[in-house]
Amino acid sequence: MMYSPDRPGDWYPDFVEGVSEVILELFHDLGLQPYTYMRPLKWNQDFYADNKNAEQACRIINNMYARTPGKFQINSQTVRIYFGTDSSSQKRAVGLANMLPADVQATAESYRDEGAILTFDRREAEKLGLVFRRGFFNWRKR
Repeated sequence: MMYSPDRPGDWYPDFVEGVSEVILELFHDLGLQPYTYMRPLKWNQDFYADNKNAEQACRIINNMYARTPGKFQINSQTVRIYFGTDSSSQKRAVGLANMLPADVQATAESYRDEGAILTFDRREAEKLGLVFRRGFFNWRKR
């Protein structure tokens, strides 16, 4: 990025908007009518929400861990969170898996006896701000 005194230090060009406008122009140049839902995209409006979803999922998981650490099975590579067997617990596990970014490799599985289980990569999750240590004596591996 080039420095310019008339731009703030955190400014960046919105390539997403420029590329999407070029694609729409290609449709027009070829004589095609773009679909009604096609529009120029903007990074902050269309893609930044993924970061907000990940932040919200991290807050939810950190709160769950603070309140009910017994539902967590943690080892050096993965974290498993055990939910209930009812349908709302299954939906919550799937919802959290969908909110976490792909790097975390979150999967939600449902079993008849164990209920819903959310599994994800511990190292990647800790990069997002999830914290699974509660002190030396409270640390548990199952």
